[in-house]
Amino acid sequence: MKLLYTERQGLTKPRVKETLEPETAKGLLGLIEARISENWFGDRFPFECQDGGSNAGCDEEKLKNGLMAYDLIWPADWSAPEHFN
Repeated sequence: MKLLYTERQGLTKPRVKETLEPETAKGLLGLIEARISENWFGDRFPFECQDGGSNAGCDEEKLKNGLMAYDLIWPADWSAPEHFN
């Protein structure tokens, strides 16, 4: 595979990190929490309206269970500082 120009010229940092820096992890989790509160996941994890059965947003419990099935973190559970050390 041919390297990118910046890689051939040595203009990028090598991609060798296995973990995210605490600031990056907090930022990403903050973005995900914002999307959850904005109901971006309502199509796949719908909360059914009690009046008519139509989609009324995102069911956070369904979303949380779906993330656990793929062994992914729930952002609110991992926002504590001790998880980012």
